[in-house]
Amino acid sequence: MEKAIGKILLTVLFGFVFAAPPPAAAAEETISLENAVFRTLRSSPGVKIQQASVEQKTGLLQTATGKFDWTAYANLSRQDADTPLTIANRAGLIDPLTGLGPLAIHTEQTVYNLGLIKPFRSGIRIIPSIATVDYKDDISQLLAANQVQTGVEVVVPLLRGLGVDDAGAEELAAKSNLLATEQLSKYNISKYVYTTSAAFWECLAAKEGVALSENAISRVRRILGILELLVQGGIAPPDQLSQAQAKIKLRQSDLREALLGLYKARQALALAMGYSPQELPAAPLPEGSFPDVIPPERIESASPHTFISESLNRREDYRAGRTGINTEQILSRRAEKQTRPRLDFDLKMGYAALDESSDIKRYLSAFSGTAQGPNVYAGLVLELPIQNNIAKGEAARRRAIVKETELSVDSLANTIGSDVLTALESLKSHAIQYGYANQSRITYEKAVQFETTKLQQGEGSLTTLIQMEDDHLSARMAELSAMSNFAQDLVRLRFVSGTLLHEENKTLHFRSSSLMSLPFMD
Repeated sequence: MEKAIGKILLTVLFGFVFAAPPPAAAAEETISLENAVFRTLRSSPGVKIQQASVEQKTGLLQTATGKFDWTAYANLSRQDADTPLTIANRAGLIDPLTGLGPLAIHTEQTVYNLGLIKPFRSGIRIIPSIATVDYKDDISQLLAANQVQTGVEVVVPLLRGLGVDDAGAEELAAKSNLLATEQLSKYNISKYVYTTSAAFWECLAAKEGVALSENAISRVRRILGILELLVQGGIAPPDQLSQAQAKIKLRQSDLREALLGLYKARQALALAMGYSPQELPAAPLPEGSFPDVIPPERIESASPHTFISESLNRREDYRAGRTGINTEQILSRRAEKQTRPRLDFDLKMGYAALDESSDIKRYLSAFSGTAQGPNVYAGLVLELPIQNNIAKGEAARRRAIVKETELSVDSLANTIGSDVLTALESLKSHAIQYGYANQSRITYEKAVQFETTKLQQGEGSLTTLIQMEDDHLSARMAELSAMSNFAQDLVRLRFVSGTLLHEENKTLHFRSSSLMSLPFMD
């Protein structure tokens, strides 16, 4: 009779306790993966640093290009001078009537020059110029004379400094350096997006872990409530009650640890998104779900060679390294040419004119006055360093830099290949692990249901049920860990393969759907 009453009581208690809804959680700010990445691209200090780095290199390119700008120059001078004359000079200037001569000569001279300088990327320089000298004195040149010299000078380097590889090397290197910086900037921005995505999955796993811990406490509490009634009714021994109470304390400790992990994960996610110190206390919770686990056999079908070659084509840091080799080769070629002697050919052509008008118009009319010319000057300028150790040492240094850069890029290629293969293998491993954990979780769910049914029928054991709940929780945690690891591996594979972001109109874009599938296999 007592056994029948106990069986009825258990059935009623299980129906009431396990049907009770869980307590509602307070609403908190949430964010999706796509919005988290958008916030990163918009607000992350790291992303802004990359943009500033590109702007710096753009400025350096403008500076290097400025070497070939037209430059205008001008100068104007006026001189009034009284120069004492020697006795010998005065002797020839004595007035026969007065017997007196000047003690000094007074001169007035006005000079102005106008010109342009244009260096070309070939190394040739063109310098057109105009120079005038307006002169008079009170002895030999009583009327002012304005003399004009106009012409153009062409300087042609015949050895050092000739050619775009030499004269234009700094500009070519600056262009190449800007391209490399843009490529490296895209890689670094992709790294920030990877950090945010990984932090999002980590945070989502922590959130789901807290939910599992809370659910585990709730289930043990329900069992504890049943036990308390059964112990009071003399149906269950008191030692089972102590076991359930100890289990709750253990689960509460686990929950406290899970809550701390969630708090840290939220802070890591907010930090990756670029939250300010004032915003960090309101770090959001992730919303959404993990990507569906891709069957291991599909991952197994991926061609390692295809993944490596395609990744090398898309990895912006590798492309930046290749561009860096080009930059160093440009500077190395220039350094080699700097070991040559300098031999410049200088050619000047122009004409001279003179006007002795008494008014100020002579400053302009001299250009159309008595012109003489053309005047031509040609010359060679040779500079021959005897040992030339400075140039030779720089050339040797540049050759070594080129070699070092090439080796660094080769090393990066090796690393990329290894990272891609490791990411693929890890993805496959966690996909298999998820399959085992999922089967384990389903099996333990059935076992818990079976043990619960037996207990309702008065044939089971609460101790066994508590143990089953422990095993069920471990299976659910293992399944969650496998899903989280798989999501982490998928985003890492996208990152190491250079497919995490895509570029349209020189703007980087992110699609959350890219984190749900394998690259190079669509």
